[in-house]
Amino acid sequence: MANTSAYRLVVAGSGSLIAEHAVSCTSTNWTPDSRYDVRLDFEATLAAYVGGELVEPGEVAACFNSRGFAQTSSEFNFTGRDGRTRQVELFVGGAVEIR
Repeated sequence: MANTSAYRLVVAGSGSLIAEHAVSCTSTNWTPDSRYDVRLDFEATLAAYVGGELVEPGEVAACFNSRGFAQTSSEFNFTGRDGRTRQVELFVGGAVEIR
């Protein structure tokens, strides 16, 4: 992602995120970039939260400006078929914590 575009992750369903790029996070015209898509190939689900609210399909889960900084804090919960859950929390500024 080392370029001058902003990138965002959009929830596409319970097991995938779609990456898109534009000039800035406030842009209205976004272009898909499948190089950074996230698709779970195993029996697991993905739930994304922004500000504690569940992100629905078609909504933005995270946006990174052209300098790589996250614009909002987001949480991604991965649940496996055995019911175990892992969380990836993305903080404003780009720090990441995995629990």
